[in-house]
Amino acid sequence: MLCNYPILNADILADVLKLSDGLPILVDLFLKGFKEKGVLDNNMQVRKYIRQITESLTEKELKIAQIIALLSITKANISTNLLNSVISDFNENDITILESNALIEFHPIKREIKMHDIFRDFINSYYIMQEQKYILKLYRFFKVNSTEYESAYYAILVEDISIKDLIIPTIEKAISSENFSFLLLFGEHIKNIFGFQSSIGNISNRTFCTILLGYLEGLIGVGDYPAAKEIIDRCALTIRGNNISIHLRLSLLIANLYHLQNQYQEAIASYEILLNEINSKVYGENCLKYEAKCLWGIAHSYRHEGLNYTLAEAYYREAITSAQVTNQRSIILKCRFELVTIYILQNNQIAAHFELKLIDKIFKDLPSDQYIVSAK
Repeated sequence: MLCNYPILNADILADVLKLSDGLPILVDLFLKGFKEKGVLDNNMQVRKYIRQITESLTEKELKIAQIIALLSITKANISTNLLNSVISDFNENDITILESNALIEFHPIKREIKMHDIFRDFINSYYIMQEQKYILKLYRFFKVNSTEYESAYYAILVEDISIKDLIIPTIEKAISSENFSFLLLFGEHIKNIFGFQSSIGNISNRTFCTILLGYLEGLIGVGDYPAAKEIIDRCALTIRGNNISIHLRLSLLIANLYHLQNQYQEAIASYEILLNEINSKVYGENCLKYEAKCLWGIAHSYRHEGLNYTLAEAYYREAITSAQVTNQRSIILKCRFELVTIYILQNNQIAAHFELKLIDKIFKDLPSDQYIVSAK
């Protein structure tokens, strides 16, 4: 047969297969097409196809595939040494069989295994309860030999709720340090396995909502506002029914999301509702620190809207007064800096200079070993 294409030698074919991430190229493109269109999880034919492959394996082969899927959560490439530290009774033939079923790609020189993320997510979600022994082993292994961030991926999969709750400080640390990469990947991890349903994952409400808060911080932090809005809409009831502190933080995040999407009146309304709840002492005295954040949010939204700078200035003044009571210097500074921008716009040099002097005083009054961080 005549054709206009060059001969596909072994090197060219090898390069093409590298694009498949461990799957036959056509199957890879087929599944990625479904994933990109957002229908993979709801497509029973695709799930049936993946399940048929896993069910064709022997018990031993499936167990090895499950361990590889678990390790693939935190490792893009898995060394055979790492796999051997978790499950020792496997050999080259087992790896060959998994590769022939397109479940993995094996690099014989580097001695590394790679599993396609679609197979990884399916195996982990479908067989999760059968993997508890190995999940606990991996959690303990990564807790000792790796970072708290890596061990968190396995802690959330352990049946023991008390172990799941241990990830709360890790997520709070990631939020305060703006580790958006971890927050996004961890949120995707929960979404892929549990579908953001705490009941399925046997996750306490506090832990689940902390994860939700972190995921939203990550999405908003990288500017993916539509995805953040989708998660908020899906988890609205959970957000309302949460403990006070996280409820307030989530509510502030939602109001800020309106502002970031240029929906200033919606943002102002959300901040005002929250402010009324705080002022009515519904949440007690310990939540007064959120009053200054709401007042700043209202002022900030008015300033961005650009229609009523007088009202914006009034709310900035209220926010400063409230923040002084609760000693929130970061909010005081934000208010004063933003007041300066209003005064510069109005060509009010005297007022701008006065605010700048107050800002300078705040920095000069700081102890030499302290600095101001943004309040979360």
